[in-house]
Amino acid sequence: MIILDASALYPIAKFVREGATEAIKQLLEEGVAVLDLTLYEVANAAVIEARRGRIRNLEQVVTAVSKLAKYLTIIRVEPEDLKHISTLGEQLGLTAYDAAYVHYARLRKAKLLTNDKEILEKAKDVAIDTGWLRRGLSPK
Repeated sequence: MIILDASALYPIAKFVREGATEAIKQLLEEGVAVLDLTLYEVANAAVIEARRGRIRNLEQVVTAVSKLAKYLTIIRVEPEDLKHISTLGEQLGLTAYDAAYVHYARLRKAKLLTNDKEILEKAKDVAIDTGWLRRGLSPK
């Protein structure tokens, strides 16, 4: 299983809007999950980009995220995990948001697909860069 953070899901949704690529199909075959907060983060990124004029059609991007989410496992952030997530964030020097992704990747023995340089540096045991996706390759 691969967990996507918002920095990975948002560009994938933009790719889907343009037509699914082989790399995205391959990714979905691996089994993909996101945290419930990921959907809010991606919607927020789309709103900000629309305000700044970086995307022309906010509705298209959000619709692509919604369609893609149907193929993803949604992991609920559990209240009992907040203490561990906060401690992990403090230990790694990450935000609680980023620490939550690392926590659930470790808990589920999954890889965390991210474009976030800080996560890639501080959670090398689980984090993998989105570069393979941009090149149309396998995550393995």
